[in-house]
Amino acid sequence: MKMDITIIELSQRVLGLALDEEAGELIHDELNKKGVKIKTGRTVKEILGNDKNEVRGVILDNGEEMPCELVVMAIGVRPNIEIVKDTDIKVNRGITVDSRMETSVKDIYAGGDVVEAYDFINKDNRILAILPLAFEQGRVAGSNMAGRERVYAGGMGLNSFPLFGTAIMTMGITLTKEGDSLEVMKKKGKDAYKKLVFRDNVLVGVIMIKDTNYGGIYTSLITKQVKLTDAEKKTLLDGNLLDFEAYRESATPWRSMNWVMQRPIKEHVIGVR
Repeated sequence: MKMDITIIELSQRVLGLALDEEAGELIHDELNKKGVKIKTGRTVKEILGNDKNEVRGVILDNGEEMPCELVVMAIGVRPNIEIVKDTDIKVNRGITVDSRMETSVKDIYAGGDVVEAYDFINKDNRILAILPLAFEQGRVAGSNMAGRERVYAGGMGLNSFPLFGTAIMTMGITLTKEGDSLEVMKKKGKDAYKKLVFRDNVLVGVIMIKDTNYGGIYTSLITKQVKLTDAEKKTLLDGNLLDFEAYRESATPWRSMNWVMQRPIKEHVIGVR
């Protein structure tokens, strides 16, 4: 649209909740190449208008004034919990539910972006505002409301989208620090990046920049909580998924990728799908 664009980002890098420092730098560079200017560690304090109620600029939290004609705000998801305000339904940031998607009030169910549901990676309940998870939560809630017992297996953070032609995919735990008992493997090229995160030899997080092939297989490995050998982990990092499958077939034939895709995750969620 031939617009001059500036991104004002509160964190120290773009997509700071999903990307680590290396991935953030790559995306920052890609945006710069497209002419997008970025100011990190800043936020907009005030939007300025003229006598015609048109936007004429913004003032940042450091007092800097920037002229502009259009402001787009993207500040995350906040559940709309007005419908349960002043009721007996328990609410934290979102409506709390159990494994059957039932609220704290018997026979009242909830699902979707408004709830805090089970995150099987972080082992707690939190808001994961993602359409496929909302769909599955609604399916579980509806089944239980209709008298068919069903348990929600849980979800995980997942994003997949193109940014100016650069493919980005993240899932599970992407931000790590020393002392959190996680194993991290990275592979970085000129304009591509991959990061795999393991807990006790189980894949629990992925960042992929540019090369996002076989994303469904990585997702399945996380979902099914498959134990991996060091050789298998290296093959995954290299992106040789055919070699990965061949290795599993030769080592333990019953643990092929077909087995991975079909195996129910853990005993407490058997029968969910």
